[in-house]
Amino acid sequence: MQITFQLFVCSKLGLITSTIYFLISPINEAHSEILARTSPNIYDVLIAPFGGLAGILATSSRQKGNVIPGVAIATALMPPLCTAGYGLATHQLPFFFGAFYLFLINTVFIALATLVTTRFLKFPFKQLPQAKDELKAKRIVWGVVIITLLPSLYFGYDIVQQNKFLNNANRFIDNEAIFPNDYLLKKNIDAKKKTITLTYGGRLIKDEELQYLKADYRYTVLTQVVLKSVRALLISRMKNKVSHPANSRWHSPKKKLKFNFFKSN
Repeated sequence: MQITFQLFVCSKLGLITSTIYFLISPINEAHSEILARTSPNIYDVLIAPFGGLAGILATSSRQKGNVIPGVAIATALMPPLCTAGYGLATHQLPFFFGAFYLFLINTVFIALATLVTTRFLKFPFKQLPQAKDELKAKRIVWGVVIITLLPSLYFGYDIVQQNKFLNNANRFIDNEAIFPNDYLLKKNIDAKKKTITLTYGGRLIKDEELQYLKADYRYTVLTQVVLKSVRALLISRMKNKVSHPANSRWHSPKKKLKFNFFKSN
């Protein structure tokens, strides 16, 4: 109970400190190191126990020391806690909840690895007076582990599906979304919403070409999704509408195509 209280106090202090730091810091942009700790998944669960394993093995060796356990635990616990503070400071709750969930994953599975290793090495441990209390304690431990584990399975599956969509979408753009006398200016792939937005420059894309692309969709590599709608928008811009008419060389039309996808039944 005392250890749990100490962990709670230290975690609270770390969260408050990181929040204050990001509040006064002029840098508010989320870099890759921060973004990497906002989407925990099952792979983080597989990595977390090694921190606890390294710590307990170093502590149980003849040359006891706090360096290895300290580094193993600090690298697993402090970065997500600081990222959670960044989420609070910048009012980005998804960052806070994602990073704090990663903190909980690392905490629970470091503790689990330590518990399993101490039992395997036959360390002396305190026995509860009654068998039912011992059973209740085991149920609580494994209940916490399962509750912590389940969301990471879903997030891991979601990341795999998003990565698959990104790969298939890029193949679709390279192999199918090709229009003569037009060039691709910009592409935006949103794997979460299953949308692809393409901006073209050149001549106006005809409706017949869009219909052909829609009819030929069954031959594309996106086998996990079906086409919901195809929409073409023409955005025309001129540097000077008065001095330079629409048929002059200053007329630079852009075509934006948006493809919406949804999973097939």
